[in-house]
Amino acid sequence: MTPAKWLKSAIGIEIMVGFMGSVGWAQDTNQAPPPQYPPPAPLTPQQLDQLIGPVALYPDGLLAQVLTAATYSNQIPDAAAWANAHQYLRGDALAQAIRADDLNFDPSVMHASRGARL
Repeated sequence: MTPAKWLKSAIGIEIMVGFMGSVGWAQDTNQAPPPQYPPPAPLTPQQLDQLIGPVALYPDGLLAQVLTAATYSNQIPDAAAWANAHQYLRGDALAQAIRADDLNFDPSVMHASRGARL
């Protein structure tokens, strides 16, 4: 499977999981039902290539880190703020600061927050 096909599959799975996760667990029966909209038209292969194509230009390792970190979206703002406040640290000093501050971020969030600026 080519990287582009893999990426399209991964994004499709992410979209399906997002839709499945948006189904409410507890519903108030006193509220009016939400309006029913028709499902969106499926994207043509050309539209999908146009949407996904630019993403395929990034290295696979970087995409893996960013997509994994995106699952911890609640941690990203705090990790980015910490990384910006400590951007002068490198190497051992950075590792010591992370240990000293006892950061409880997912490792993928930490790696993405200290990655190169694109």
